[in-house]
Amino acid sequence: MNRVDRSRQSQSPLSDAQEAVESAVRASKQALSHPSTTMLSQAEHAIQHAEKGLLGALSNSQEKPWLEAAESLEEAKSTVSELKNGKNKE
Repeated sequence: MNRVDRSRQSQSPLSDAQEAVESAVRASKQALSHPSTTMLSQAEHAIQHAEKGLLGALSNSQEKPWLEAAESLEEAKSTVSELKNGKNKE
């Protein structure tokens, strides 16, 4: 499916949140492989965006997919937190 076709489909709050979580996970992995202030900042921003999306999807979503997305986001947050703590020690 090309980009134009995907944009025409309506997204559910949960699928939007899942995409935001995937983006946050990618950003945290990039920060892990290239730790810099900029990468950490980008990862933190992506995590904040995903958190808002998950909160918005909470009220009208299926429990299992939501929990899986929330777990992935927590892993990303943990990665970024560990990187920040390690960077502060340097």
